Amino acid sequence: MSKRVLSDRLSELQEVGLVDREVSPGPPVAVTYRLTERGMGLGPAMDALRVWAGAPVDDLGRPIPHTEADEREPEPSGT
Repeated sequence: MSKRVLSDRLSELQEVGLVDREVSPGPPVAVTYRLTERGMGLGPAMDALRVWAGAPVDDLGRPIPHTEADEREPEPSGT
């Protein structure tokens, strides 16, 4: 993804209230994006999409956070 496309998408998310943008004066200038409360509210929907897409889940069917999933040994493929 190009920097321009990323910037456009972040601007769109900011416009609809899903992220906040904070600019720290430099040098160098730093820009930080954080999820708003509304953005955090999308967590359960995003988890459901991850499960639907085949993301690894724990014994209760909850998606395993990305960092934990990366550390797990791959399951045998059965082939």
